[in-house]
Amino acid sequence: MNTIGIDVDSVNLVCRIRRNGKDFPETIFSNDAAGHQKLIRWATRRAKPARVCMEATGLYSLPLAVALDSAPNIEVMVVNPKAIKDFATASMQRGKTDSMDAVTILNFLERMPSEARHAPSTELLEIQHICRRVVQLNAEVSRERNRHLAAKRVGPHGRVVANDTLVTMKPLQRRIVLLEQAALELISSIPVLADKFATITSATGIARKTGPRIVAEILVLPRDMLAPQWVAHAG
Repeated sequence: MNTIGIDVDSVNLVCRIRRNGKDFPETIFSNDAAGHQKLIRWATRRAKPARVCMEATGLYSLPLAVALDSAPNIEVMVVNPKAIKDFATASMQRGKTDSMDAVTILNFLERMPSEARHAPSTELLEIQHICRRVVQLNAEVSRERNRHLAAKRVGPHGRVVANDTLVTMKPLQRRIVLLEQAALELISSIPVLADKFATITSATGIARKTGPRIVAEILVLPRDMLAPQWVAHAG
């Protein structure tokens, strides 16, 4: 079996592979759909299965993790970056390059207990993305509201700015409503998610605005997480 450590950034995937106990020089792929497919073919050359490890780096690592999970003969492990950093410190790694980081990730994969990470459904990831966009737009509305109130407080010479901030807020609020409706429609179209949503919103204080975000953030996590792990994740 091939074991592979990948250092992920926004542009490149720096890979170090170990075949039959032998290390090979780094191989670099582009961090896009075409690069992901080339990496998959390289990792499973000669029909060999592969175990792959990478750090969780949000939007940079997610598409790659999804692509690897859908490929046959590949097991994917996505690790908290802090775990890799602590492992590097314990290994007394002094230098830091992309290639060295890939080797550290590879050694972590071989020496530490591993658990395969399976990608959530496309629909669940879409709901998560929508809900995070709603959070961003709500932050924009809050900022504009504060500017609007500040402009009103200064009197007549703040009139134009007060009107401008009001005009800016209205389309943002309309877009939030449309996105929230899109998330609800996606949830209702999938029976399993609709059932989970109904359970969550049965709790006092959780309804149609917060419910989709909780569904999107919770259901992508491993089902065997313990209570302390849930608390740490929420924190």
